[in-house]
Amino acid sequence: MVDSRIPAIFDAVPDALVVLDEQGTIIWLNPGTESLFGYRREELQGRPVETLIPDGLLYSDRGDNGREPPRRPIREATGIELLGRRKDGANVPVEVRSSRVEGDEHLIVCVVRDITEPKRAQEELDRFFRLSLDMLCIAGLDGYFKRLNPAWQRTLGFTVEELLAEPFLSFVHPEDREETLAEVRRLSLGVDTIAFENRYRCKNGSYKWILWNATPFLHESLIVAVAHDITNRKRAEDQLRAQNLRLQEVARSERQAHEALKQAEVQLVQSEKLSALGQMVAGVAHEINNPLAYVSNNIAVLRRDFGDLRDLVRLYHEAEALFDERCPKLVARIRDHADRIDLPYILANVEGLINRSGEGLKRIQGIVKDLRDFARLDSGGLSEVDLNDCLRSTVNIIAGRATQQGVEVVRDLAPLPSITCDPGKVNQVLLNLMTNALDACPEGGTMTLRTRPAAGGVEIHVIDTGQGIDPAIRGKVFDPFFTTKPLGKGTGLGLSISYGIVRDHSGEITVESVPGQGTHFTINLPSAPQGVVPPPNPSIPISKYKQN
Repeated sequence: MVDSRIPAIFDAVPDALVVLDEQGTIIWLNPGTESLFGYRREELQGRPVETLIPDGLLYSDRGDNGREPPRRPIREATGIELLGRRKDGANVPVEVRSSRVEGDEHLIVCVVRDITEPKRAQEELDRFFRLSLDMLCIAGLDGYFKRLNPAWQRTLGFTVEELLAEPFLSFVHPEDREETLAEVRRLSLGVDTIAFENRYRCKNGSYKWILWNATPFLHESLIVAVAHDITNRKRAEDQLRAQNLRLQEVARSERQAHEALKQAEVQLVQSEKLSALGQMVAGVAHEINNPLAYVSNNIAVLRRDFGDLRDLVRLYHEAEALFDERCPKLVARIRDHADRIDLPYILANVEGLINRSGEGLKRIQGIVKDLRDFARLDSGGLSEVDLNDCLRSTVNIIAGRATQQGVEVVRDLAPLPSITCDPGKVNQVLLNLMTNALDACPEGGTMTLRTRPAAGGVEIHVIDTGQGIDPAIRGKVFDPFFTTKPLGKGTGLGLSISYGIVRDHSGEITVESVPGQGTHFTINLPSAPQGVVPPPNPSIPISKYKQN
């Protein structure tokens, strides 16, 4: 009778659904009930709801003189927390919502949700709140504390109840109230508080300096804050300030000499750091240049010798008719071997492979030059180029890898105006972005390279259909040494270096990504760099990077 009125879709609901009659007897339940409480359906049908919720709070209040009216489930329960009991006797915290079935007032539907994990999370949060040595608080924009942890009582001497009973401004030093009110107004506008200092009154009448960091939650009219007692630090600062004043009054000239000495020491230390960094980078560049030099020489020799071999093969081919008359078996073996190794293909393509290898070595030489330029604080050379040419040459470098991985490379290149840039460094940026796109694309994926003229310059787009970037880490992609690749597959410097190169050209690099759909990098470069831009600084916070 009941099943005909209960949609079959209820069986797919993960929460427990129980249908009761007026006396609280279970007449229907879904698989979620069996999973939550450990009973089979036939074990529960016909049994009272106390089997699952034993504390009786699902029923209406008792009557006078301890007599009970007919026990009936409450008409409406919106999210009351009760304690359920599983078949094995274990208790489980649950949230219950119940209502009468529309069209049949004799039936009540109860939705029972397991809240074990939320309760545990809340308990852990409460435990952290209680045990934290920092002064944690939740305050309202109405000017009153809403919740404080015990650290407040340890710091100020007031009980938590005493602090909650009065406006928090009443505890602030009179000289600090105006600034405190101004900071509260900023919070009410949604601006975070960072390192704000004021003085709070203690129960013994003294004042302590408090350092605040706070965040507003305007939709709840609340402020969540962390406070630190910095009284000792402020006292030390005051003592140091007074001592400095005395030293200034007694021996101003000595203080000036001391300051001059300190400045010289700082400059010396900085100079030594830069010198050490330059020596390290120059050493790395030198060590790379050594094997790079003989590999480059070998490529040059290989290019020369292959040309000679190719000419020799052609001469042999011209004499093939003569050899065929005198040594037909040898000629047949030569032809068979040439077919097996696809000699025409080798002759036609090996030179291209050698040339592309040479281009790769030149690119490595360019990277080494960048390291040496950085060590000497020199600037690279600028020239007027068509970026489509840069992009085509870079695509040629990675075309073989794209084919091997089964990734289609789509070129959508519009005519571009020439721009002034360092083409070698721009090529490095393009190579970094294309390599990352190939790493992200599965077999059968697509990497699209698009160029468009833009106001005052050009746009370059590198788009892949790969796995995308998790929003949780998207803000870190330009951080130095940040990488999601396995150990040994990436250094985490590619995008950071690319960002610095684009910035040095007075341009912008932005990223858009949808997990599971792909990533889209956009580079905007002006027709010419504006002024002199310093090299990338790893200490720049990620908040300075422009991202979409």
